[in-house]
Amino acid sequence: MRKALLIALPLLLTGCITDREEGAFLSGYYSRADVDAINAQIVCKQAARTVVQVARCEVQRRGPR
Repeated sequence: MRKALLIALPLLLTGCITDREEGAFLSGYYSRADVDAINAQIVCKQAARTVVQVARCEVQRRGPR
């Protein structure tokens, strides 16, 4: 029983995460720069007085990576 545990334990503890898995895990979250850009766009729209000024606030951004 003890030998089986010594063989099985390292196999159970090898839960390494690779760079590719980490990228897939983090792909649904915004970066700090994305959050800052979204907040700047919101502030710009709140300060706008005309429809033209609101249109100038809209910037094409990529979504979460």
